Amino acid sequence: MKLKPSSKAWIHEHINDEYVKRAKTEGYNTRAAYKLTEIDDKDKMHQLGMTIVVLGWTPGDWSHVAGRRLKATGGTEERGG
Repeated sequence: MKLKPSSKAWIHEHINDEYVKRAKTEGYNTRAAYKLTEIDDKDKMHQLGMTIVVLGWTPGDWSHVAGRRLKATGGTEERGG
């Protein structure tokens, strides 16, 4: 199947995206982790002592970000997927 020009452009843009490259080197599954981190910094969603329940799991989602952030501050270890 031949790719459309718009698909080729998206792939090229995606591969060269700063956040895609950064996510790969920092071990995140997707670039969405940076948006989630930004939201957490602003709204203080994760704090020590909190219980975080994840219903469903998607690579790069809250569970990945929360697990890393809480582990970095001495919280619970990351579990799952």
